[in-house]
Amino acid sequence: MIYKTYKPIDPVGRIVIPKDFRDAVGFSEGEDLLIEVEEGRIVLSKAEQTCIFCENTSGLKSYKGKTVCENCIKALNS
Repeated sequence: MIYKTYKPIDPVGRIVIPKDFRDAVGFSEGEDLLIEVEEGRIVLSKAEQTCIFCENTSGLKSYKGKTVCENCIKALNS
């Protein structure tokens, strides 16, 4: 199914993503989104957590609000 709607941008630059759109792609309240500009379009996608140093997506740990992978933790401790 193709979803299409028009939404105004409010005075501080926000838009509301309709619930049926969020449900269709699995966005949840409080979830981080990745916002990118590609060929003149704004693209929203689920943000995948990555290590702040190497962008690895496995073996992640949280430290003081930052995400670091086990390999980088080992490297930092050596």
